[in-house]
Amino acid sequence: MNTSNFLPSSPGEFTEAEWLELQNDEKWEAWKKKDNDSYATVLLAGKAAQIEYAETAKDEDAYSDYDTLKHVLPHCYERLPELEHEARELVRKHWPAVQAIAAELLKRKELTPEEAKEIFRQALPHVQILTPTH
Repeated sequence: MNTSNFLPSSPGEFTEAEWLELQNDEKWEAWKKKDNDSYATVLLAGKAAQIEYAETAKDEDAYSDYDTLKHVLPHCYERLPELEHEARELVRKHWPAVQAIAAELLKRKELTPEEAKEIFRQALPHVQILTPTH
């Protein structure tokens, strides 16, 4: 199957060169897997943060996240232990930023994306925040 028959031309998140490279079925599948894994890891990060904070978490506290993963990304759900481990590692690596953002959210209900990025930058100045190109 040639994916170029199904893909729109150059969406904003890719440069023209990146998009041309992804027209290859194998590279497209690898990109989709990476993208899906990233989405799954984010879904699992809430429970991972609860475990990092309290050393325990109940399955029902993350029911919605796991249900979404199971129905939206079933191939990722099949690799649940691996992705849960990745989520825990991601949370551990960025724990000071998670705590700083949580502390600010205790003071007020909402943060703009820019405010959250700035808190993250202050907590972990050596970590580059990736942003999509549009």
